[in-house]
Amino acid sequence: MKKVLITGAAGFIGTHLVKAFLDKGWKVVGIDDLNNFTYSTRNKYDRLAFLGINNPNFDRDPHTRVGAFDFYKVDVCETPIIKAMIIDGNYDLIIHLAGLTSVTASSLSPFVFFDTIVKGFENVIDGIRDICREHRPRFLFASSAAVYGNTKGSSLVENDKNLLHPNSIYGACKCMTEDAAETYAKLYDVRSVALRFFNIYGPFMRPDTLFNIVADSLYSGSPIPVYGDARHDFMYIDDCVKAILKIALEPVAEETPFEALNIGTADPISVEKVVRTFEKESGRKAQLRREDVPNGEIQNLTADITKFREQYDLKPQITFEEGVKRYFEWFIEYNKDKYDFSC
Repeated sequence: MKKVLITGAAGFIGTHLVKAFLDKGWKVVGIDDLNNFTYSTRNKYDRLAFLGINNPNFDRDPHTRVGAFDFYKVDVCETPIIKAMIIDGNYDLIIHLAGLTSVTASSLSPFVFFDTIVKGFENVIDGIRDICREHRPRFLFASSAAVYGNTKGSSLVENDKNLLHPNSIYGACKCMTEDAAETYAKLYDVRSVALRFFNIYGPFMRPDTLFNIVADSLYSGSPIPVYGDARHDFMYIDDCVKAILKIALEPVAEETPFEALNIGTADPISVEKVVRTFEKESGRKAQLRREDVPNGEIQNLTADITKFREQYDLKPQITFEEGVKRYFEWFIEYNKDKYDFSC
C-alpha cells in the first residue's frame, strides 16, 4: 500500500485531498495543529468528522486512526517532530499544505505568518533532504497566486520571475518558499513542485472567503462588503484535487528539479457575477456595501494554465454555475441549524 503525508490535513484543500487518496486505497498520514488564528477551530473539527474522526480528545492523545487514515495534532513548526516523522515515515509522496492563508491577517501579524509558512516549509523540505536520494518521496507544496500581487497586463506564465510582485506578507512568504525550494533543488537535488493555487472554492472552505461571506449575508441580512471592480479566477475543489492528483501521480517524462504550476481555470469571474449567481440559487436579494480595497488584497488575477494543460492534458470540468450549485447545496446542509432555509 502506498503512503502519503499531507500537512494541513484539516484545512480546506487538505481535507478533500485526504479523502481522494483514501478512496484510491492509499495509506494517509495527516498532520494539523488545529489552530484558531484566522478562523474557528470548529470548522477544522467538522472537516475531521467528514473524514471519519469524531470527537477526538487530542489533549489526551495527539494521534487518532480511522481505517487507513492516521491523523496527528502536530504543529508543522515543531522541528524535531516534523523532521522525525518525515525521515522515519517511508513515504511515497509528501504534500505540504500547512500554513496560514489570510491576506488581511498577514498584514496584521507578519511575524506569525513568516514563522508558520516559512519555518514550517523549511522543516518539511529539510526533512526530505535528510533522506538518501534514492528513497526521497515525491514532493508537492502549496504556493499561491498571491506571489503575483496585482500584476496587470501580462499573461501570468509560471517561468517569468519578472511577474512576481507580491503586495502582501502572505504572498511574500509564499515567494520565499518557492525560492527555497528552487535552491534546495540546485544544492541538494530535492525535487519539488509548487502549486500556485488561485481561488479554490467548495464545501468546507474557510468561513472568511468570498463565497461564505456572500452566502451568510443573504440569510443574515448583513450587507456584503464590495471593493473595487475585482475579477477572480475561481476553481471548484473537485477540479483542484484532480489537478493535484495528476501532478502527484503522473509526473511528466522531462520534469525539471523544481517547477511552479498555476492551478486555476483561466476564466475570470467578477464579484458582481458571484453575488448574482448566489441570488439566483437562494432566491434572495443581496445588500452591497462599497468599501476601500484592504491593504494587500488582490483585485484582478487570471491563471495562465497553458503549461499545466500541455504537460498533463487536463482541464477543469466543472462550470462556475455548477460549482456554485454544489457549494450551495452543501452550505444549506451545513448551516441547517443556523438559518431557516424554508422561506
